[in-house]
Amino acid sequence: MSKLQLVYDLEVYPNYFLATFCDVETGDFWEYELGDKLLNDIIRNPEVELIGFNNHHYDDVLLNFIGQHSHDTPEVITGGWGNIMDTPKVELDPKTIFELSEKIINGTVNTIHEQQIKNAKYQDKEYSSIDLKALLDPMPSLKKLELRMQFTNVQDLPIKPGTILTTEQKQDIKIYCRNDVNATRELLLKHSLKHIELRKFLSTKFKLPISQLQSASEPRAAEYILANLAAEGTKKTPWKIKEELAHISSIIIQDCIPPWISFKTPNLQQLLQDLKKMAIPINNTTGYAIGTLLKKLVTIGDKDYQMGIGGLHSVDQPAHYTASANGSHIIDADVTSYYPSILLRDGLHPRGYSRKWAEIYQQVYDDRIEAKADPSRTTEAHALKIILNATFGKFGSQYSSFYDPTLLVRVTLTGQLGLLMLIESLELEGIKVISANTDGVVSTPTDADIEAFNRVCTQWEADTKLNLEYTHYSRLARRDVNNYTALTTNNKMKNKGLFTPPDIKHDVKAPIIQRIARQCLLYNSTVEEAIQELHEELSIYDFLFSFGATKAFNIHLHNYTNAQLKAAILPQVNLTTLSKTNRWYISHNSTQRLSKYGGKNVNWVSIPDAENIILMNQITNDNIPTDLNWDYYKSKITKLIKACGA
Repeated sequence: MSKLQLVYDLEVYPNYFLATFCDVETGDFWEYELGDKLLNDIIRNPEVELIGFNNHHYDDVLLNFIGQHSHDTPEVITGGWGNIMDTPKVELDPKTIFELSEKIINGTVNTIHEQQIKNAKYQDKEYSSIDLKALLDPMPSLKKLELRMQFTNVQDLPIKPGTILTTEQKQDIKIYCRNDVNATRELLLKHSLKHIELRKFLSTKFKLPISQLQSASEPRAAEYILANLAAEGTKKTPWKIKEELAHISSIIIQDCIPPWISFKTPNLQQLLQDLKKMAIPINNTTGYAIGTLLKKLVTIGDKDYQMGIGGLHSVDQPAHYTASANGSHIIDADVTSYYPSILLRDGLHPRGYSRKWAEIYQQVYDDRIEAKADPSRTTEAHALKIILNATFGKFGSQYSSFYDPTLLVRVTLTGQLGLLMLIESLELEGIKVISANTDGVVSTPTDADIEAFNRVCTQWEADTKLNLEYTHYSRLARRDVNNYTALTTNNKMKNKGLFTPPDIKHDVKAPIIQRIARQCLLYNSTVEEAIQELHEELSIYDFLFSFGATKAFNIHLHNYTNAQLKAAILPQVNLTTLSKTNRWYISHNSTQRLSKYGGKNVNWVSIPDAENIILMNQITNDNIPTDLNWDYYKSKITKLIKACGA
C-alpha cells in the first residue's frame, strides 16, 4: 500500500502556528494549528509522506521538535545518531516554535538551541519526507521558482515575521501559505516526479535505503552510491575515510599530466614544459585549488583559447555561420562523457579509496552503455548517467570522502590539453576551428577538407583512447562562447546561455526576445515574419520581465508624469513600496517604473527593463494585453540579433 503523499508548508509567528497540507493526488487542503490532531494525523503517522521545499532544514525540524516535546513523548528518544534527546522538554506554544524558527533561519543559536535543532533534525521520524530543494539542487528560493515556472500567483510573505497577528492577518497568512503549497505541488508534479523515480531505481539497483536517496541531489546521490559500494569490505565508513584524508597544501602539475599528452608545434610544446614546472596552492579555508597560474591564453592559428582551473574555452567574437550545399560544413566534435572517460582511461580514483572504486565506476559505465542500447532501459541509462557525470564535482569538496584536488586538476587539465591536441592537428591540416568549450570543438571544414578532418579525428581517438561524437549544424549564431544558438541538419536546436529556453534551472527575462531572435538567426526570418508565425503560440508569460531583491533592498513603484521625468524629480514622488519579487510587462500606456533602495551605499538603483510597466504578479488571463509595447520588445530582439553578428 502506497503512502498518503502530502505537500506542505509551515508559517510561524509569535502568536500563530499554521501547518498547511495538500493531498498530491486530489488537491484537497488540510490545515492544523498546534495540538494532538497534528501529532496523530501527521507527525506520528507512518503512512504519510510529506513533500516540501527546504523542509529537511526547516519544516521537518519544527515538526520533529513538536513531536519530541509533546506531553506523551518519553524523555529520551532514540534517533539516527543514538540517544540524542537529552535536553529538557519545553512548553509547546507558538512563541516557543517561533523562537526556534528564528534561530534556524538566522543561524544565531546558542548551545541549547544547537542541541534542540540537532535533536529535531536527526531523530528517526515516523513519517517519511522528500525535500524538493535538496532533490533538485542547485535551486533558488521558492519565489524565484514561481517566476521560472510561470506560476499564476507570485506572492511574497505579506506580513513581516515577528508580528503579533490579528484575526484578519491570520487569514491572510492562510491564503499565502496555500499559495506556497500550490507552488510546491506544481514543482513536484511538473518538474520532480522523474527525479524521484530515478532515485527509487537507484535504491533498488544498488540495494541502498531509499531514505538516503529520495531527497539527494545528483552529486549527492552519486557520492552516496559509489562511496558505500567502494567502502564495502574496508571496515570504514565514508565519513571515516573523509576524516582520515591527509592535508594537501599544493598540487604538483607534472603529476596531473598523463604521458599520452603530446604536441607537434613549438608553442604548445613549450606550454607543456612550462606547465610541468608549476605547483599550485590549495586554499586552506575552502580546500579548493587556486588556479591562477593555469590561466594561460594559448594561440593556435588565428584563434585564442583560454585555459583555467575548470576547462578550456575559445575567445569567440560575435559571428553567424551557415553551412551551404556547395561544400561548407559546421561540425561539432564532442568527446563522449569526457571527464568520466578520462577517469576510466587511466584507472583513476579518489585518494581515500582503492582501485575498487575505479572498478565499480567502470562497471557503472559498462552497464549504462548496455542500457543505452536497449529502448526498454531508458530510465536505467539515465540513472546510471547521473552517477558517472555528477561524481566529478565532489573531488573538489573537502566535505566529501571523494575530496582529491589533485585528481580534480588532473582531470580538468587533461581535458584541456587533450582538446588542444585536437585543435592543433585540425589547424595543421588547414581546417578552421571556430569555437571550443570544455569537451568539444566546432570547426568549418569544406568538402575538400572532410577526408583530412576524419583522418585527424580518428588519429586523435587512437592516440587518446577517447571517443568523439559528431553533430552537423546547418546554422550557428553566437554572441560569445557561452551564448549561442544552433540548428542541426535534422532540424533540432541546440541553445546555450541567453538562448536557453525557460526552465526551472534558468532565469529567462521576456522569453519572446530569445525565441524570436532564434527564429530569425536560424531560419533567416525577419522579426515581423517570426512574430507572425509564432503569434498563436504566445501568451503574456512570453513578455514578462522579473526581478527579485535581496534583503538589503526594498522595491518601489513610482508613477511619474512626463513633466516630473523631465524635471528629474526625486524618486520619492508617487512612491509605493512593493514586495521583493515582482514581474511585469512593458506598456505604451504606463508611466510607472520600478527602482530599488538600500544596499551598502543606501541609495536608489534603477532596475533594468522596468520603465513604463504594468505589474503582473497575479495572472488570471494569459492573453497578450492590448497595451503591450511591441516596439520595445522588437528593439530588444533586434539588439540580440545584431549582437550575434547577423
